[in-house]
Amino acid sequence: MLKSCLCILLLGLCGASGWLKSREFHNRRDHVRDLIMSLKILQSEMSFRKDPLPELLLCGKEFGHGLAADFFHGVGMTMKVSSGCSLEIVWQQQADQVYEGTSVTLEDLRILKDFAKELGQTDLGNQETIFQRTLFLLEKQEQDAESAIQTKGKMYRALGLSVGALLVIGLI
Repeated sequence: MLKSCLCILLLGLCGASGWLKSREFHNRRDHVRDLIMSLKILQSEMSFRKDPLPELLLCGKEFGHGLAADFFHGVGMTMKVSSGCSLEIVWQQQADQVYEGTSVTLEDLRILKDFAKELGQTDLGNQETIFQRTLFLLEKQEQDAESAIQTKGKMYRALGLSVGALLVIGLI
């Protein structure tokens, strides 16, 4: 009886560890989706409200949820507090701070950081092009993340259960 309970527990733990590892791929996709949605909202807000960029960024919590909302709100707060800092520097520091330790890849962060180099430097018409380029690149990253879910995510789930089954067979 004890041995069968141990085997079931072992199989469950290995399966759960595989599932947890596969969640990293889902989390990356979700973070990239949140960034895309938040950038689209920022783009429309810039077009219609015509408020200064730091004021728009303070409304970052309205741009979505999750880390993307925290990121935009953090940039807005930092710009408000330290008015002498450039947007690019604040943007990059905030990106590193908010997305540190998450499943977001270096390429995802590079795209986000590159966006800040041109943001607020040109008129609204030219910024539309910057938004389109960044959104295109992030949508490609979202597709890559979706592909990783289909391949690596399934592999980790199956691998967890397989290791658990092998350990159970070894115990029997």
